[in-house]
Amino acid sequence: MPVRHLTTYLKSTKERRKKHQSESVFINNDGTPLQVNQINEVVLSTLSKSGIDTTKFKSHSTRSAMASLLLSNNVPFHVVKKMGRWKSNDTVDTFYDKRIIGEKSGGFLNNVVQLS
Repeated sequence: MPVRHLTTYLKSTKERRKKHQSESVFINNDGTPLQVNQINEVVLSTLSKSGIDTTKFKSHSTRSAMASLLLSNNVPFHVVKKMGRWKSNDTVDTFYDKRIIGEKSGGFLNNVVQLS
C-alpha cells in the first residue's frame, strides 16, 4: 500500500515538480523541495498522532526502526547497510540495529514500527 500512495502522490505533483525541475520526492505546494526542518515536523507530527512518545523518539528514530525491522525480517546486513547509505558496519551495529537492545530500549522497534 505505501508504494501505491507514493505513486499517487508523485503523479498528482508532477506538474508542480516541472516548474522547479525538482528531483526531490517531497515538495511544497509551489513545487520547491521540502527542507529538512519541514520533513522533521511532518514526521514528528505523524509519530505523535500515532501515539508515539515524541519526547523519547524523534524523526531520525525512523532510520533505526526501519533498519531494525529489516534485519529482524532476515534482510541481509549488507543490503540494509547499503539502503541506509552507511559506510561502516560498526555504525549500523552501534546506532541503527536496535534489535540487540530488546525491551531495554523501551520497546523502540514496536513503538516506532508496528509489526504485523
